Amino acid sequence: GWLQRNQQPNGHWAGFLKTNSAIEAEWILAMHFLGIDDDPKYPEVVRSILSEQRSDGSWEVYHEAPAGDVSATVECYAALRAAGLDKDSEPLTRARRWILERGALAKVRVFTRIWLALLGEWPWEGTPNLPPELVLLPPWAPLNLYRFASWGRATIVGLCLVSSKRPVRPLPPDRRLDELFPQG
Repeated sequence: GWLQRNQQPNGHWAGFLKTNSAIEAEWILAMHFLGIDDDPKYPEVVRSILSEQRSDGSWEVYHEAPAGDVSATVECYAALRAAGLDKDSEPLTRARRWILERGALAKVRVFTRIWLALLGEWPWEGTPNLPPELVLLPPWAPLNLYRFASWGRATIVGLCLVSSKRPVRPLPPDRRLDELFPQG
């Protein structure tokens, strides 16, 4: 229905692009990693993440998803902790309960594991090795950079560089994620 109502006379559509809260969470995590904590957008990004939390404590990856997403929820949780929210605050208590009830840390995607490794909260050894030499494989090779979409290529090259260097900027002690790892 939306497509029929909003098609322009020349045949194209223009609409608002909305992403999920994991993108905003990754922005906060990147700001922490880069050592930037005084960006004027910071408080509004935190408010936006909190406003998208579902009643069960999770975050979804698309509008009105039937269930919360494990990786998005862990990334939002980590970002809110990095931003200074108390682990015992109501939103984080609900999110933590949701994460732990599902054994969710064992189920997070590779990208989430890399974000946690950058924060010193996940061992780099627990992430796949993405060699930067991947960019040298020729287009005819079965696995090569040009078999990925353009946005995927940009992401994979960045991940390869980060994976090869394995940098860490730990969270401050009072913002660590120990409560998500009750077994250590």
